[in-house]
Amino acid sequence: MGSAFDAGASPDLWSEAVAAAQSSDAGSVANVDAELLATLHSGASLDAVLASRGVSAKAAAAALWPALMGRRDFDGMAKALRLVSALPAAVLVDVVAFFLTPDVAAAVPAAEGLLPGDTPAEGALYAVLAAPLNEAFLLDALRTRLAPVELACLMAVLAKWLRRYAEAPPAPRTHLPTLEAVLSWATIAIDASSSASVFIFDDAAIALLADMRGLVAFFQ
Repeated sequence: MGSAFDAGASPDLWSEAVAAAQSSDAGSVANVDAELLATLHSGASLDAVLASRGVSAKAAAAALWPALMGRRDFDGMAKALRLVSALPAAVLVDVVAFFLTPDVAAAVPAAEGLLPGDTPAEGALYAVLAAPLNEAFLLDALRTRLAPVELACLMAVLAKWLRRYAEAPPAPRTHLPTLEAVLSWATIAIDASSSASVFIFDDAAIALLADMRGLVAFFQ
């Protein structure tokens, strides 16, 4: 999931990055214009840079996120989260896996708006879980891009959200996933688990899957 971003890349490589981002395999972006990454840290308007380049949010998001993850640029990620809704399903799932990786999760700084009882890494996933979904593409991405243990970690996060909505729903906020969004993720994750052996042989995973199914049924 690392990026081949070259910190000294020529701005001329921007067109190549955009072309790759607009291809069917957006995760293959190898170079990202250094100006775009620098913009995230400069306080300048990212929208203005995209407009001046004639680049869509979808292309920018697909180009930025692999580079940001490869660099573990948490500050840049926080500023780029508004582009998360433009991510293809494959990159969206890569972002989820990135934040659930133990050493990454331990390094994520706490952001404003973190709910009580959530870790900073779980807070980083708020915008991801709230993003619009293409359910068919997301199911395939969960099955092919997450290791079984990563899928189980995601399901634990989703179960936590479902219990939260069942017991003490948070006040609506723009950065938080809605119940409908969490249910969509949970339903798709349950479907994806059918091909993961951990949910057949591991007692804790089996219990988690049963818990998830019960929580989803509670809201149906």
